[in-house]
Parts: sequence; C-alpha cells; structure tokens
Amino acid sequence: MSDNEMLLRISNISFAYKQDRMILDNLSLNVSRGEKIGVLGPNGAGKTSLFLIIAGVEKPSSGEVYLNNKLILPGSFNTELGLVFQDSDDQVFNFSVFEDIAFGPRNMGLSEPEVARRVNEALEVLGIHHLKSRPPHQLSGGEKRLVAIAGGILAMQSQLAIYDEPTSNLDMKYRRKLINFINTYNQEAALIASHDLEFILEICSRVILLDQGQIAADGKPRDIMGNGNLMEKHSLEVPHSLRNI
Repeated sequence: MSDNEMLLRISNISFAYKQDRMILDNLSLNVSRGEKIGVLGPNGAGKTSLFLIIAGVEKPSSGEVYLNNKLILPGSFNTELGLVFQDSDDQVFNFSVFEDIAFGPRNMGLSEPEVARRVNEALEVLGIHHLKSRPPHQLSGGEKRLVAIAGGILAMQSQLAIYDEPTSNLDMKYRRKLINFINTYNQEAALIASHDLEFILEICSRVILLDQGQIAADGKPRDIMGNGNLMEKHSLEVPHSLRNI
C-alpha cells in the first residue's frame, strides 16, 4: 500500500488504565482510503479505547498513530478526524441544534458565513433541517445521533469517520437512515464498532475482530462473521443472515 492510499496507520499501540491490565497490547493496523472497517469484539476488548487514542483523546503507553502521514498528538484538535460517541448526550450539549453543529467549525476559526453554510449543508444532507432551532434535550435518540454526526463529521468535513456503537438505541427508521448515509456519503474512510452485526454486514468491506487488546482476525466480513468457531471463541454469535449458508 502506497502512502497516498493509506489514510490511517496505527503502529504498535499499547495502552493501560492500570499497570496490571493492558487494554491494548502492541496493536498495529493500516486503513486505506475508501475502506469502511467494522471493529468487532466482546465488551472490554478495547474498541472504545482504540478509538479515543486514534482521536487523540487518550495517550497510548507506547506506539504511534498517523493520519495522512501526520503524527496524532494527544490533546490536539484534529479536524481531519470525526468521532461519534456511543452516547449522544456526551456529544450533543449546546442550547440549539444549529449552535451544536456550529461548535466544531467555529473552533476551526472559520468565518460566520462559512460556519452557517457548513451547518445548513449538514442539516440538509441528513434531512434534519427542521430541527435547526430545537434544543437538543427535546430530541429523540435517533435525532440526537444524526445531530452528533452532523456536528462531529459533516460540518468538520472530516476525512476519517469513527462511529462507536452508532445503532445503539435507534429505532428501525433511524437505523435505516444511518445505513443509507454511511453507504452514500463520500467519506475517505470509516471505522465502526458495533454489536449490530447485520449492520456491519450491510456497510463494511472489511472487519477486524479485537479481543484482549489484540487483533484476532482481519478480513472480509462474511469470512470472519460466518466462522462459527471463531465467533464463539471471542464471545460473539454468527449473524442470523449467515447461519446455515
């Protein structure tokens, strides 16, 4: 893979909240442009910790992360990367939807006309322009998730999108909206952690199986998720649509 094709390079990352328990253990991963990668694993496998390190929120004990061949520094504001948290209440906090989506572009130092243009474009792409003036606490879980995507990814024009359990607490309508968005939006690459395995099958071209801080498997979704012995070994089930095939 050439440097131009590679968007994200994770090199020998280790991380521990406590000295006696490694969350990530010498993990390496390359993500090329155009890839949508599902990140699978049991609870406690290190998926969220990996995402926080990639985003520069947490500092690894060792190893490095490069985005577009630039070292990600912990605590830095990186507009090329957008992270959507599992709990939208951790991300959607302003007094109106417009102001919430505008938060990132304003921190980029953009002019107010450009901020407004980006906010309105994000609202239109996700079909939530009617929520523009609403306070976030009045929104449904699905509406909050779309607002988080609008502010965390679209308005920032992020190249790499990271989604942590994006379908959690979504009804069928908003789950389908999310699938359609991820499948059609022109993102450079995406990393998606989810226990919704049918969702991963529908949108991802590659999956990695993370367990005990290491990548236990890496390949095509149907090959890995259809392997009953492998899935059971890592406390996961074969998706219903892949059973008896």
